Amino acid sequence: MELVREFDREKLVVFVNLRSFFPDDRVALFLESALGHGFQLLLIDGREYDKLELERRVTVDRDLCEF
Repeated sequence: MELVREFDREKLVVFVNLRSFFPDDRVALFLESALGHGFQLLLIDGREYDKLELERRVTVDRDLCEF
């Protein structure tokens, strides 16, 4: 992410199903570091997980309703 920002420009980084591969404590540390460096992240998951401290969440159901 740092290299992309350095050589190109700042971008939104999208992670799909990141939380299914790593435990919550590791994801929380990653989010803390990435947000501390000013990166913009979007996490997309196929199921609901416990909400982390640094996370802002929008849920979209199959009818495309947001809540």
